[in-house]
Amino acid sequence: MILISEIYFMIAQLVVIILFFLLKKNNDSVKREIHLFASPFHFSILIAAAIAIGYFLNKDIQLFCITVDWVNWILIPFGIFLIGNGLFKNLIGEKINLLILGIGIFISTYIILFGSTNYLIFIVLELFAIVPIFLLSRFINRKFNTTFFDAFNLLGVAVLLPFVIIYWAVKQMKIKSIQEKILLGTIPVLILCVGIFLTFRMNKIIKSVNDSDNTIEIFENIIKNKTDRYLTELLLGAHWKYHTEICMVDGWRPPFHDPVLGFSYLVFYSLESFDHYEKSFGSKEVYRKIFPNENTTFECRCAKHQTILD
Repeated sequence: MILISEIYFMIAQLVVIILFFLLKKNNDSVKREIHLFASPFHFSILIAAAIAIGYFLNKDIQLFCITVDWVNWILIPFGIFLIGNGLFKNLIGEKINLLILGIGIFISTYIILFGSTNYLIFIVLELFAIVPIFLLSRFINRKFNTTFFDAFNLLGVAVLLPFVIIYWAVKQMKIKSIQEKILLGTIPVLILCVGIFLTFRMNKIIKSVNDSDNTIEIFENIIKNKTDRYLTELLLGAHWKYHTEICMVDGWRPPFHDPVLGFSYLVFYSLESFDHYEKSFGSKEVYRKIFPNENTTFECRCAKHQTILD
């Protein structure tokens, strides 16, 4: 299987099979609550296993590199919420549940767009295994009146995880009323607005520096504002500290991932736009002058020469 570590996948698959087997007697007669999954608990098992595979895969290969701290403070709680969604939904109610699931829609959409054609090509290749497994498991389940063989759909859930999360969130809208659609879309729209605001702010920084004869002086004035300091650090670290597009077989990758930079690059800037300002932005030399206390040497797999097959 391309990209998916065989060891991690085999361990996760074995755990899922055991859990599905233990639940088999209690769930064989359960009517599927949501088309792809027999029950929220089946969903939780597969999602937890898929997230575990993704975590350990990224730890080894660092395809998405190292997410910055503030991103982890969002991903970890949301991951827990998603895995236990069947339980949390009953505790917080449908409306709050839809509101929080909106975070997952934005995260998943971002991953799909960031992955771009590389991710889509990967999906197409994996579909040659995913589709037969799904059809065969569904056929055997019906023949023996069981849900056990859904366990073997782990590959599909892992590979298509962003799409599965979007599917799960949308399916939570039982009546699909206007109010529910608004709730589900509220946080994605808010995040989108914040992202656009920060992108235009970054663009303003770029223009200010580009129009100045004294690069260091203008940078020192810009970073007096906390928001602009954060954005300037991202711009100066682009391409060598923070990656802006998925890197698969280049043998080297910038070590960190900050979605603010990824979003701005994805939505507004082409590679040529960043390169136009390459004398200042994405410059390690200028970065060291403006942020002398920040580390510029990184000991991690993605900051070293490697290929995805290492």
